[in-house]
Amino acid sequence: SGYRASNVVSVRLDDLSRIGPVADAGVTAGANQLQGVSFELRDSAAARNQALTAAAKDARDQAEALASASGMRVDALESMVVGGSSTGGPRPYLEAMAFETPVQPGQLEVSSSVTATYFLAPR
Repeated sequence: SGYRASNVVSVRLDDLSRIGPVADAGVTAGANQLQGVSFELRDSAAARNQALTAAAKDARDQAEALASASGMRVDALESMVVGGSSTGGPRPYLEAMAFETPVQPGQLEVSSSVTATYFLAPR
């Protein structure tokens, strides 16, 4: 006879310098698990659009390189499909169960992919 209970609390912070003290406060208050810290953009739309623009340009550049190598030229875009987009970054280092927990943020990476099909024409 017994039971198991858990309670998960999620905290969002804008001030990265407060991550360690907040984690420490949870441990001091009795938390015995720290499920980790993740970083994300508050508004990723602009970064995703920038990544999509770069992916579309890269697709066009690759098509032009392949067409040129084949003695052809890119004539027109037939179709373009947006692939996955992702936002990723470093896994922050946490020294659990210690006061003044160090958290070392890094840079986030936003990526997107596109698949483009172009019509080719003779040069």
